[in-house]
Amino acid sequence: MLNIKKATTGLLIALALVLTLTAPVSAGLRVGGAKIEVSVTPGSVNTYTMNVGNTTNESMDITVEVRGLGNYITGSIEALPAENDSSPYSARTFVTAEPTSFHLEPGQSQDVTVTINVPGDVGDGGRYADVFIYTAPSGEGQIGVSVAVSAQVLLTIDGSNLVRTGIIMSVDIPQPESEQLFATIATIQNTGNYHYKVTFNGTVTNDQGRVVGTAWQTNSPYNLIPTFSQQVAIPLNISEELSPGTYYLTTEADTQDGIPLDTRTTTFILTGSYKPMALTPLIVEFWDEGKLSIYQKSMAQDGTLMEDVDATSLTQNIEIVIAQGTKVVEEGGGAAGPISVTTMDQLPTPPVNYSVSKAYEFNPEGIQFSNGAAYITLGYTANDIPNGVDESQLKAATFDTETLQWVFLDSDIDTEANTITFSTTHFSVFAIVSPTGQGSTTALGLAKSTWIWIGIGVLCVVIIAFSINTLQRRRIEVSHKHANKRRSSRRPQGPRNDRW
Repeated sequence: MLNIKKATTGLLIALALVLTLTAPVSAGLRVGGAKIEVSVTPGSVNTYTMNVGNTTNESMDITVEVRGLGNYITGSIEALPAENDSSPYSARTFVTAEPTSFHLEPGQSQDVTVTINVPGDVGDGGRYADVFIYTAPSGEGQIGVSVAVSAQVLLTIDGSNLVRTGIIMSVDIPQPESEQLFATIATIQNTGNYHYKVTFNGTVTNDQGRVVGTAWQTNSPYNLIPTFSQQVAIPLNISEELSPGTYYLTTEADTQDGIPLDTRTTTFILTGSYKPMALTPLIVEFWDEGKLSIYQKSMAQDGTLMEDVDATSLTQNIEIVIAQGTKVVEEGGGAAGPISVTTMDQLPTPPVNYSVSKAYEFNPEGIQFSNGAAYITLGYTANDIPNGVDESQLKAATFDTETLQWVFLDSDIDTEANTITFSTTHFSVFAIVSPTGQGSTTALGLAKSTWIWIGIGVLCVVIIAFSINTLQRRRIEVSHKHANKRRSSRRPQGPRNDRW
């Protein structure tokens, strides 16, 4: 019982950790175009470009390898070395990436060309590979730290027969503790030839056949690659107090686009009474451009989410995604109150050499995600990009209220969807910022060089005005002199007055 409970908790934590590690940006190593998901024709040659960037203050030596693609048992994607890649659906042998190694100084980037040479007899279904991009280990002592990005290659063979089937291999049900989370672990294997994301539902009945609970709908965030298996933690929503006895959990697995995969009924015996865990709502509110949208999701009293949060503002400018099983708590440790996101009408002072395009307040500020993260997507338009700035230079930033400094976030820019996505373990002010290239900023948010040019312009205006005024005065004086001369020349000449 204890081992299964630990496995359930560990599975939820592992899902969050691996998701972070396989993101398109990892600890200063940024990869644009880090996922290739396309349809290809047998016998065709296809090329794609990924851009690898160094966003740190230190140089990097980068290596690029093409590996196989599979799943860890937790469901997260695994880049498989050649010796471990035995799947008949592997694309590793006909995918290449060049260059295979290069050096990047801080701020530099390098294009990597991925070539897919599809065999004419490739067969049906999907084919899978991984462009694994990693740095040379750094650090002192015997332990070095290497940063890696796993760029998935998911190919659909045009005109082929796509088979999406699966088998629920097992469902492990622990003895629950009263008023605590009652969760099971289902293991499913992809027995088809094409990838999918799985969703689970289910019902709990007693020995009389009466429904006494349901399985919360649980969606895996990972594609399940053919031949591989994954475990999914499924919380149960029990509707009444259960007495000791025999019960049945019927688990249903489907693809997330509605294709049935498998159904399995598992018998379990409660050795003691179980009182259901009390639930509380998590409210998510968006105030964006004067429009209000509200979402409500269920969570346990300790802050554990019982279902996925995927909330989007009415304007489509803001999206928050938090995975089921993540613990959402206040600073003091209790379940979080309502989450509110508000557009900032008065933009904050920008980071040095940057301007703020859009900014949002995420509250409550002290909220934390203790065993996972929130994934935030912010939208932008062409009007948010200053002249002369490429949209790939946009960054997500957060304002640290303790240090009163802006902190840039590792983020993924989708230039087609015009969005920037990042993860966070707490809430604060988040903004989209863009470089200005105009030096450091003042308290009014204008670059110092801008103030210098304004000062020079004002000085020039003063000098010109002074010069014009001086010339006008001289012209008036000269005119008066000429007028006096003309008057004296016309005066009649009389006898000289000797008295003078």
